Parts: sequence; structure tokens; C-alpha cells
Amino acid sequence: MDAKLTVGERFQLQFVWKLETGDWLRGVFSAEILALQPREDRYLVSLVEFIGGWQEDPSGKQRPKDAMSRDWWARIVQLQGRKVQLAYEAADGRPLYMRLPTLTGEHVFFRRFENNEMEPDSTMESGS
Repeated sequence: MDAKLTVGERFQLQFVWKLETGDWLRGVFSAEILALQPREDRYLVSLVEFIGGWQEDPSGKQRPKDAMSRDWWARIVQLQGRKVQLAYEAADGRPLYMRLPTLTGEHVFFRRFENNEMEPDSTMESGS
């Protein structure tokens, strides 16, 4: 599959997590493409801006702001500025359903590039 976007372009991403209570959290970010990884059909992106989000009950009804879990939203907002690798299809606007451990930090998805723990490998093409 070929990348539809190039380095430096931005697109919106919507991450979705299901809480143990059955509620759903949706966080929307503006992502900037930092590099392409053609062999893996992936982008390396930076979550440059937290745009917003909402919480839904198990039936899909949006909860009022004062009924939303502040602890979970603090975790979502803290994702701003993180770098992640995403399949090219992630830019198509559909929500990305994530496992809850990616938000709790038990899984390294949002921390993989933290403190230069893992640098992009030589298969990446950057805009420079």
C-alpha cells in the first residue's frame, strides 16, 4: 500500500478506548507526519495537538462534561506531543480502537519513542 500523505502533512486521529465500566472514551488529535516507513506501510507521527474528546455510556449516549472521568481525561490530554507509528490507513478518518493498557501505560504504544528509547530505523524516510 502506498502512503496517501507526505512528511509534514497533518490529519486528524480519533483514538477510542473501552473502559471496564463499559463506557467509551474518544480523544481527537491533530497528527503531523514526521517520517514514512514504506516497508511497514506506516507513518511516524507526532500528536501535535489535543483537539477534544468525549465519553459515552455503554449505549453510545454522550455523557455530560461533569460526569466524565477526570483521571482518564488527564491521561488522554498527556498524549499530546507523543510520537507513534501508525498504519497508513490511520489517516482515513476512522476511529482507532485501542486496548486500555495503551492508555494506562501498561503497554508501550504511546511511550515507544519517549526519551529516545527507540529511534526510527533506517527504513524510514523523513522530509529532510
